[in-house]
Amino acid sequence: MTTGYSIQIIVDSGLTSAQRTNLLGLCKAYMMIEHNELDVVITDLIIGEIKRVEKFTSNFLYIRQIQVSVLSVKGILDLPYIPALKTPSPIFSDNQAVMWGADNSLIANSSVPITVTYSAGYEVIPEDILQAIFEATRIFFDREDKLSLPDKLKAMKEYREFALSNYRFNALYSTYV
Repeated sequence: MTTGYSIQIIVDSGLTSAQRTNLLGLCKAYMMIEHNELDVVITDLIIGEIKRVEKFTSNFLYIRQIQVSVLSVKGILDLPYIPALKTPSPIFSDNQAVMWGADNSLIANSSVPITVTYSAGYEVIPEDILQAIFEATRIFFDREDKLSLPDKLKAMKEYREFALSNYRFNALYSTYV
């Protein structure tokens, strides 16, 4: 049982200029676009889709530092975002009996407040997530398509839900849904 749960993003540097440029180049190659006139529009579409994917999957696509504080915990402390697999050592506010569980949850037994700071997100965004972002961007960007804006948004949502359902994480139950 966990009581007094609070979450704070303590470091969110956003996408770097190099990451934006890389994503733009990959997306333009995916959409077979060679000209540069609409780079700003395409970049904005990519960033918007990244935010929608993060909301849908309940996970970050790039690394952010998260701080979770609880008043007490006995058993499993479910973390709100999946820890980055390359950084499996969280920082604790004290030396309580806390350890990693097999499923990236924490196992704790503490009647005093605990603060856990950890990195969440992907160091390298998985290829199928990138493909989903690029396809949704293509659906929205496609000027040959006769779909209305609401229909394009619906098609993007349906594709995202289909392509990324295995990445959807429900932190409340600490299982994939």
